[in-house]
This record gives sequence, C-alpha cells and structure tokens, in this order.
Amino acid sequence: MNQKTGISRIAVVGIIILVIVIAVAAIVTLSHAPSQMSSTVTTSSSISSQLTSSTTTSAVNQTLIVDYTSSPGSLDPATDVEIAGYGIIGNIMQSLVYYNNSNSNQIVPVLASNYTISSDGKTITFFLRHGITFSNGDPFNAYCVWFSYYRAAVMGQAGSFFYSVGLNLSGVTADELNELNSSTNTPPASLLPVLTNESNAITVPSPYVVVFHFERPFPDIFGWMTIAKIVDPRAIELHGGVQKGQPNSWANLNPIGTGPFILQTWVQGSYAVLVRNPNYWGGPGGGVFPTPKLSKVVIYFIPSETTREENILSGAADVAVIDTPRIAAINGTPGVVLPNFGVSNTYAWMPLDVQQYPLNITLVREAIVHAINWNQINQQVYHGLLYPSAGVVPYGLIGYNASMKPYSYNPVLAENLLAQAGFPNGTNFPTLLFVYATDYPETYLVAQIVQADLAQVGIHVELKGLTFAQQIALDYSTPASSSSHPSLQWVSITGPPIPSGYADPLFMTGNYGNLGGYSNPTVDALLLQAESTYNNTLREELYWKASNIVYNSYAYYFLGNIKDFFPAQFFVFRSNVHGYYYQSAFSQLDFSTIYLT
Repeated sequence: MNQKTGISRIAVVGIIILVIVIAVAAIVTLSHAPSQMSSTVTTSSSISSQLTSSTTTSAVNQTLIVDYTSSPGSLDPATDVEIAGYGIIGNIMQSLVYYNNSNSNQIVPVLASNYTISSDGKTITFFLRHGITFSNGDPFNAYCVWFSYYRAAVMGQAGSFFYSVGLNLSGVTADELNELNSSTNTPPASLLPVLTNESNAITVPSPYVVVFHFERPFPDIFGWMTIAKIVDPRAIELHGGVQKGQPNSWANLNPIGTGPFILQTWVQGSYAVLVRNPNYWGGPGGGVFPTPKLSKVVIYFIPSETTREENILSGAADVAVIDTPRIAAINGTPGVVLPNFGVSNTYAWMPLDVQQYPLNITLVREAIVHAINWNQINQQVYHGLLYPSAGVVPYGLIGYNASMKPYSYNPVLAENLLAQAGFPNGTNFPTLLFVYATDYPETYLVAQIVQADLAQVGIHVELKGLTFAQQIALDYSTPASSSSHPSLQWVSITGPPIPSGYADPLFMTGNYGNLGGYSNPTVDALLLQAESTYNNTLREELYWKASNIVYNSYAYYFLGNIKDFFPAQFFVFRSNVHGYYYQSAFSQLDFSTIYLT
C-alpha cells in the first residue's frame, strides 16, 4: 500500500473539462472567519419568505416536462463533466455540503450534520447523519464518503478532478477499495488500517465521522465539496468494482444516490425519466433538497433550438433551454418567464495564444484587445445581458475588483500599437485562427464580430467551426506555439462559486483551463497564497494584485459575467412553474423545490 498522501496545492488539471460552457453556477464563496475555526457548524434555520412559500405545497402527482439540448454521456459523477449529466446526477446524488437555496451565500451540511475546523485550518472533521439510505436500501455512512473520493481518484476519469482538487489521493489502491463490498457498507478488519492511516488525506475513525487532513489551510474546499457526490460502494462492487484508470460502464448508466429522485428510464439521445424517491430521508431541512412535490420529471434531449422554442411557447414543455441568440425574441412572451436572477458567475472571455507568433508580442496583444468592440458583442450577441467584469476572479466572489472592466474599444490606438510592434496597417501580419463551437450558436456570432473588428486594423482572421468537444481536443492536442492551435477562441466557465474555481484553472501556469498558454510565476505565487488563507482581506488584496498583472499582460479579452444565466445556459419557464432557484455546483435545476399550479 502506498501511504504517500496528504493534501497538496490545487491540482487543477481537470476543471473545465471544461466547465468552460458547462458547469457549476454561481454564488458567493463560503468563507469561515478565523473566529469560527474549531467551532461546530450546523444547518442554518434562517429561511427566506420565498423559500417558505415554495415549500408549502405538499407532494402531489405532478409531472414536469423539461427540454435540454443534449443527452449526457455518463451519469457517474466520477466520469461525467457535462452539464447535461450533472443536471440529472445532482437530483439523484448528494454531497457532504451544499448551497442554501434561501441564502446562496451560505453552504450548509447535507449528508453531514455538522463539521469542525481545527484552529490552524488544516483539519476538517465531518459528523454524518444517521439513518440515511441509498435509494436501493443500502446504508449511507462515512465509509461511503471515503470510498467515493478515493474511487474517483483511482479511476482517474474527467470527473475525478472535482473529488481530488486540492487533494493528493494516492494512498489507496483499487484492490483496497474493492474490499468494501458488504451489504452494510462496512469494511472488513483488514481494511481498517487503511481507513485510519493519518498519513492519508482522508480517514474514517468511526462509522459516522470522516476527517480531511490538509497540509495547508484551504477555505475553498467547501465549494469543491458541493460537486463531489457520494456513491454506494455496495452497488459499485456488485457491478464491476473499481478498476485503476478505467470507467465503470454500469455506473455510467445506473446512478444510485441518497437524493430526492431516482432514475426510472434513460433512453440515450432521446429522454430520461426521474421519479420521486419513495424512501427519501427528507433532506437537511430549511428547504434544502426537501421531499419533492413533483412525482415525475421527464427530460427530453432536443438539439433543435426551433423545436425547444416551439415547445416552451406552446406549453408542450414546462422548462426549456433557449439559445442565447433567441433570448431577446422570446423574453416577455405571454405565458413564459425568463427569471431575473441578476448577475451570475458564468464568466466569458477569449484567451489569446501568448505562445504563438505574433501574439507572443505584448504590443500586438494590446492592439488586439483594443480593436474589439465589447459593446457590439454585448448588444448583438448577449442582448445587453453581459455585466462588464474582468480579472482573475469574476463578479460576486472574494477578490473581484469592481473597478476593472473589459478593455476599451479604440481602433485608432490599436493601429498605433500595431505599427509600434512592426506591423503598420497589418502589413506582414500572419492570419489568426479563431475556433468557435458549432454547438453553441453565440460563439459563431462573437467570432464574426472579432473577425470584422480585426479586419479594420489590418489583421485577417480565419474562422473554424468545430463541436465543443473537438475544440477542446484541438486545444490539448496541439502545442500552444503551433499555428494550428487556436489563436483566439470564445470560452465560458461556470465554476464553483469560489475564487479558486476561476483563478487557478484559467490563470495558473499549465492548468487545464489555461488555453492560451499564459504563464507568470508571480501570478502563480499570488494565487497560491490567496487560496491558502482564511483572511479574506488578505485574499482580496492578493487576487487584486494578480488581476492587475494579468490585465496588463493583455493575454485575455474579458467579456464579463452573464446576467440571468443558469449554469451554462438560459432556462425559460412556463408561468405556472414555481419554486425554482438559481443553483450551483453542477446541479442545474433542483427539481425537489419545483411545483406547478
């Protein structure tokens, strides 16, 4: 057994996977002040009037019809990173902690009943709820938590990032995980030394206590934990167990959780049916994952924007995803509602490939960012729904700098900067490659505006359309210095509502979301320091310093936050649909609070 573990710096090698156009939505980070350390944290009892009114409707035989854009590839949280998958997973499975619907600034215990943080911030002990079972009747306990985290790490699939961010989970093997195979989800005696080995990052001293050991304080860990869903070890072991570096084909298709819904049917590429879990434990209280009022949710996977729009307008669908270019046309139509949620944490930007000639010249990048018309993109693509923000941390989170805005549109300045860089009127400037995602219509519209704007200053841009999956594959299969790597591309990320959910993957050297090859050791050091302290004043100062350096490098064209945006897309509701909330952490719509009138 390899006993090397502990928790290391955020290993952001998977996020975006990309949470870029997928992922987790948006609220303000949980922050425990130093005075709260070593104290017990329990579920909040403070519930807003909106939440109270939405939860007074008792469970009834109502069916909700939802139109999504695409079918998930997997429903195993250790494998899936698509919003289509987590939109289902988040209603079936649960995590140790989650966001309070009535107060989206607050993270509350869910499968945990409470937790303590040590005085040095390096140890978090979770005390779990008793009497919870998975939908198949198997018991939930601390061994299930340990199994879920280490299973994801051993499998090494895309979704494993959300379990192992900030953790070095190398101390447990597949064989050891497969020893946890009893009908009671309790370990054999031979596994106890592994479970209690404090050189490992996660230990289980007793059946309802699980301890996370850190090498340094890591306040953002709670935000990451909202994504890490807990699976049933017994169910996994009955269907192939855990294999190192391999997905589990059964688990991809058969999610079993402790949550309010059960997957009844899934016809891949067509539809999925969720039904109310008859044995659901009822949730932690306070309106968080309550017993559902809906008896059934039918989710149709419909790529056609026209069909989805027709369905929501006619009432054939109760909820539908509507593409960005159609929002202005459909908003305000009688019988449908585009909720006004305000500024979301969905953050859009365009990375410039700083390793590709001539974008490796700072003056050239400065010219490009001033040649692009932000207002035109906001009005013609987003219909005024962009909030002008910039920097390493988006609006609403610790470290956001309200004074930092997208670059000003100044084509005259751009021409002068190009001339200073040795490219007067674009002379001898090589063609740039803008790659856009054909399955996200707004990206093509952005690409067209960028192409036209840069042409005005003498820069020719070639547009190349790929599916989003192909775009990401191209990003990681070609060196950033190569002419075949995207010079420019549109990207959106809805990360967990914590500063490190954006700053680390997008701006740290070599991290997975750093698509333009940006690298600055000073920025890396500032971001690492910022994520390692509970002092919010210091964190803000460090993030501001990092933002100033990045902003003045002109390596990213910041578009800003998108208003009224659910995770990664716009949802439109029929006016008789109530009880929905702006959700985060990949859960998409929380069906447990929704009801119809």
